[in-house]
Amino acid sequence: MNKIAVLGCAILTLVVSAQASSIDVLRDDFLSKIGTDRQKIILSLLPADTNYQKAMDHLNKQPYMLKMPELNFHGQKIEGRYLPDCEKAMPYLAESLKSKVNTLSAYLGLHCINNDAFIKKNAELLQKKRTFAESLYTNEKQLCTGYLAYGDVLMNGIAGSPEPSKALKVYEEGKFKCSRFASDWEKKVLDIKIDQARFKTKPQAK
Repeated sequence: MNKIAVLGCAILTLVVSAQASSIDVLRDDFLSKIGTDRQKIILSLLPADTNYQKAMDHLNKQPYMLKMPELNFHGQKIEGRYLPDCEKAMPYLAESLKSKVNTLSAYLGLHCINNDAFIKKNAELLQKKRTFAESLYTNEKQLCTGYLAYGDVLMNGIAGSPEPSKALKVYEEGKFKCSRFASDWEKKVLDIKIDQARFKTKPQAK
């Protein structure tokens, strides 16, 4: 194999590795934010959680190839780029949360729903979004993502009716309980969401 072909293969490998490793980054980010006690609990679940393992196979080990217009890089054909296969992973993430209360699966599921443009947004998926968000809010009190996600579900009536008053309480609870573990960006978003919820709950002038 010539040097150009080797370079082309190396680029393909880097693309696959970069896409796959994004899931590892998300997992590590989640574990770093939930606190030592919760981290131990979640890590103890993973070896026996077959649904989580199957989901990770689709997200990491068997990523989905997004087909692209044919592209040749110095004679090396590039067919597409690899993405986590969120659609195939989703049922396993949902079952992992249901059977093991594995909130890491909920976290990854929310990421898929919010960031994968190719996953089908239907009523069943929106119900999963609500379930994932509520579980993070209920179980991971140091994780600002849970407050933001569940507040969004309540504010916008995802898989239910809008409940801005409840959303406001969730956001305010998040500001109190998770702000010392939050990034500057998360703190700003919480403040914005609190203002929005207060506006929605304010009596409108007739």
